[in-house]
Amino acid sequence: MGYVNSVGNVTIIQTTAFDLTDPEAAEMKDWPGHRWQPGDRNDDGHSFGPADAEPAHLIEWDEVRWIVTVCVYLGGRTSTGVAIPTIGPCFIWRIPVYPDGGIADIRWFQVDARASRDMFDNAIVCFLRTIDMCNCANVVVVDPDRSYDRPTRRRLERTGVRFSEIHIRPLSRSYRGLGTPLSDVTTPLTGVRGHFVHYGPKYGKGLLFGKYEGRYWIPQHLRGSAEVGEVEQTYVVEA
Repeated sequence: MGYVNSVGNVTIIQTTAFDLTDPEAAEMKDWPGHRWQPGDRNDDGHSFGPADAEPAHLIEWDEVRWIVTVCVYLGGRTSTGVAIPTIGPCFIWRIPVYPDGGIADIRWFQVDARASRDMFDNAIVCFLRTIDMCNCANVVVVDPDRSYDRPTRRRLERTGVRFSEIHIRPLSRSYRGLGTPLSDVTTPLTGVRGHFVHYGPKYGKGLLFGKYEGRYWIPQHLRGSAEVGEVEQTYVVEA
């Protein structure tokens, strides 16, 4: 994945997942340095989590299904507008993942000392939020349709790099009351932030529309009717 921020900095995140049930990858779990616990330290001195981690927070390596390696490349422009080619990796993350998709830990390495830790924070938040989004039942990752642009499609094919898009499937005409049309509501018009919702016995709730189970992403939207008033919201982040 990749993105450009508001000041022109480019972040490219390359992800490789190794399935430890594959005999060719299973031995990775026993390589030197691959089994770490919170409190262990890297060569540059930074520790991986608190040294006094409770047993519940220790990594259960025998249960780990995947090891995900993430490389972060940075580029863009300096504060004076000078273009900088994308270089890296500047940071590397190692993420052991359990069979249910739960993350056991995130071990990170700073490869390029010139890279700002602020860029690291932004990149890991974007990466985790993207993975979180992709695990929703109404979100699918598909190859973009480039049938209308043959030259671009051929050029991208020659690079050997695959591109994909994240598509959010709509649930209904409205997200209020499991699909009540906006014309039928009697609440003031207000904005609703994008959020996750859970349906099904697994979450202690009923099924969505009586049929669907899982976690769903509800995009930001308007709810209610301006005919009965409007509500303006302001969000304040408290330190």
